[in-house]
Amino acid sequence: MNVLIIGGYPPMEIPDLDEFGALLLPSMIPAMFSNKDRVFFSLPTLGSVVVGTYLQQHGVEVTIKDFYLDEINTRDADIVGISSTFMMGIDHVREVVKTVKQQNPAATVIMGGPLSWSISPSEILEAIPDLDIIVRREGEATFLELVQALRTGATLDGVQGIFFRREGEIVETPSRPFLPVTDLLSPDWSLMDLRLGTSRMRLLPVETSRGCVYNCVYCSEVHYWDKPVRFKPLTAVVEEIRRNVKQCGVSTFRFVDSCFSAPPQRCAEVCDAIYDGCIREGLDIKWSSYARVSNLTIDLLEKMKRAGCVALDIGAESGDPHMLQQMYRRDYSPQEIIEVARRGRAVGILIHYNFVVGFPGETEETIQNTIRVIEEAQPDSYACFLLFLAPNTTLHKEQEKFAITGGGLSWRHATMTSEEAGRAMLEIYRSTSANLFPGGEYIAGFLTSLGYSIDEIREFFAAANRMARGATDQETMTVVEKASQSMNPFL
Repeated sequence: MNVLIIGGYPPMEIPDLDEFGALLLPSMIPAMFSNKDRVFFSLPTLGSVVVGTYLQQHGVEVTIKDFYLDEINTRDADIVGISSTFMMGIDHVREVVKTVKQQNPAATVIMGGPLSWSISPSEILEAIPDLDIIVRREGEATFLELVQALRTGATLDGVQGIFFRREGEIVETPSRPFLPVTDLLSPDWSLMDLRLGTSRMRLLPVETSRGCVYNCVYCSEVHYWDKPVRFKPLTAVVEEIRRNVKQCGVSTFRFVDSCFSAPPQRCAEVCDAIYDGCIREGLDIKWSSYARVSNLTIDLLEKMKRAGCVALDIGAESGDPHMLQQMYRRDYSPQEIIEVARRGRAVGILIHYNFVVGFPGETEETIQNTIRVIEEAQPDSYACFLLFLAPNTTLHKEQEKFAITGGGLSWRHATMTSEEAGRAMLEIYRSTSANLFPGGEYIAGFLTSLGYSIDEIREFFAAANRMARGATDQETMTVVEKASQSMNPFL
């Protein structure tokens, strides 16, 4: 059977970003990206290549395409997999399915990835009638069994971890156990032609673990991977990076672990292994990742910097100590948020903070505390996100306990409504001088891959923020224009 897997990040227009819950003023995208009204991340996606590698290792021929960058031809495919991303909503999947079915009505279309966890699979199947099967959570073994079942005509009831239609009804099979760490393969990027055109960003995602040691109540990823966290061997991580440099010609990476810095001892070991196996061997690699405030001692930050780290995406979440505890024992204080930003500047790592606005207990007082922390910390960039009441989170499952009603980005609780939280996000922006820049760590990685230094990236963040706030001086315009022209072929 011929198998085609389609992935990709869809272009995000300003209304899409509003629906995503990000605070992004209408003036910001045109200011930062040369008057474009949308942002497009041409970053190769990991999920499609990881699944494709697993299938290939088990004797299945696979082709992988990016829906938004590559020519899509499904006419020869018996099975088409759609690897959703966190930016891909139902409408985007519907567009892919429509393209597949127009070209090849007989193809079996299977979807997996984060969308099947953030939205009910039944809801997705009802919204997209031509979608045949949904894979939930980890997809490698499930997709392989589906290929084998479809090849032999076997019933789908025996395939764990899927939703499918039968005689007008939606059938759910039992959950599938997760793969042992020994079966977590490094992606084979030769399955995706990274040489196509000039518009594919020269930056690759790397996964060193699956799962998160923490239990934040608003996060669905905590339950997506479950526990314990599975850590890949250090030798496998280093070998993957070395292979990507030598075979793909890519030297900029993004670690996509749920929390790369946790536990700190493991993170230190990874950084030491990268330094010994890559940096000391003459490979000038650069990378960014997610991290947690409480992990980032000066010693660990120095190890990260030595190993090639340029930027960290950190969920600071709130500047109020009570709110941090409400979010389930976030084991750091507002003062530590300030200190980590200072440590980052000291060692030369860009610090991007994310703040969740509207968690139960949020008030005008807690918002003012967040404003004070942002203003004192002065991270290189920050973003505010409206609380998203997502399925498969502790907050959603225990709505009564938290006295919150609604869903998604529309909710209310005892101290705030989602509409009030939206206004609070604007208040934070207007009351701080720090650089509001959603996706700051992503952009830092992009610019790094284009040869920008840490100081040049900081200069761009500051100039873009000034421009979004109305500055038109020549120095500001020149800095923004230079970076925008560099990024435009990839956005």
